Amino acid sequence: MKILSAGRTSVERAALSVARELGLPTEGRCPINQDYHTAIEHNVSAADGTLVLTWSRTPRFWVPTMHAILCSSKPSMGVAVRDQQYIEATHDWFRRDRIEVLHVTGHVSFSAAKVFLRAVLNDEAGG
Repeated sequence: MKILSAGRTSVERAALSVARELGLPTEGRCPINQDYHTAIEHNVSAADGTLVLTWSRTPRFWVPTMHAILCSSKPSMGVAVRDQQYIEATHDWFRRDRIEVLHVTGHVSFSAAKVFLRAVLNDEAGG
């Protein structure tokens, strides 16, 4: 699995960090001279699916991400990192929708994102 992330939010930075720890390839960035919304749109369209990490059960997407996801035909999944049932549900989503290139974004703390993503991506890295 390859991880795409703009690297701007704590979740995006955590996704890149965990991917590197697990030896997964990474891509996607948001250069200083590039608009963040453009980076999100690019990553949503370049990925097989977008995973949005939130605190609440009902994901609260912010406008650029929601717009990019709604304008795309690609699958997306919003998960509450506090709810451990989402780890297996995310694995099921990877298999069901054949997610090989994953765009990760969201708004939770770096440490909470890392814990959740390690649990989810460890199996994808073969660990």
